[in-house]
Amino acid sequence: MADEAKRSADNAVETAELRLRAYLGVVDIGLQCLVCTTVDPTKDIVIQPEHILDNLIIMHFHNGGGTPAYNVRARDTFWEIGFGQRLPKEFNYPDGPLSDLFPIGSGTVNQGQTVPTQLVLDPQMISLIARVEKRKVVAFYYGHVDYVDVFGKQRSTPYCFEYLPNSPSDPFANCPEHNTPARGQ
Repeated sequence: MADEAKRSADNAVETAELRLRAYLGVVDIGLQCLVCTTVDPTKDIVIQPEHILDNLIIMHFHNGGGTPAYNVRARDTFWEIGFGQRLPKEFNYPDGPLSDLFPIGSGTVNQGQTVPTQLVLDPQMISLIARVEKRKVVAFYYGHVDYVDVFGKQRSTPYCFEYLPNSPSDPFANCPEHNTPARGQ
């Protein structure tokens, strides 16, 4: 009887945590790249210091949970494959050579809050985007947003987008096999 009462109490605590905890996800992503369509990706790309903020990926993270998320950080990666190819089913989304860890806003995202973050595109990333624009390769932009919930548990939410520059509505299409709650923790 005591074991049953403990299990019931533990289930109640777990249910409360699931209902109250923070849930972060990407709700919008965009590209601002003034040179991506004009550069020659086969040549060295030099960005003048006064133009460093002209080329960005802008993402908005939203906390749809009931409590704040703390120490919010994201790790992102570009992955390229040959034009016309798809990621293999067993692809495990490794942190790649163009990966970076960056803070999101103040590091805290309150419940119901949406915060923007910007990733400055370096010459290597600009070259990749230019190759996609010229239909030489396919690029995936993926990563995970990591945070600590009010219960002190480390959480992680994955995200993945395929960059489709000729899409009439949105150049970043979700990777449905990766952007699912089951992939997050």
